[in-house]
Amino acid sequence: MISKKETNLLVKYYKGLEFDPKKLEKLNKPAQKILNDKEMSDNEKLELLYDIRTQFKFTGQDKIPMNDIEARMMKGKERKLLGCL
Repeated sequence: MISKKETNLLVKYYKGLEFDPKKLEKLNKPAQKILNDKEMSDNEKLELLYDIRTQFKFTGQDKIPMNDIEARMMKGKERKLLGCL
C-alpha cells in the first residue's frame, strides 16, 4: 500500500520542490520501490505518481494497493507496444 503522504513526498522529490530528505528514508516498501526503480525514468515515475494521485481522488482512500497500480501500468505499456506495430 502506498499512502497519499508518500505519494506527495515523491512528487515533490521528482519535481525538484522542497521536502524533508529524512522522510525519504522512512518510506514504506511500495514507495521505496518506486524511488529505487532503475528501469523507470524520473518522468515515468512522476507520471505513475500522478496516476496514483488520480486513484486517490476516484476512490476517496488514503492508501492504495500498489499491485492495482502496477497492473494498470503494465496494461498501459502493452497498449503502447501494440500501438507501435
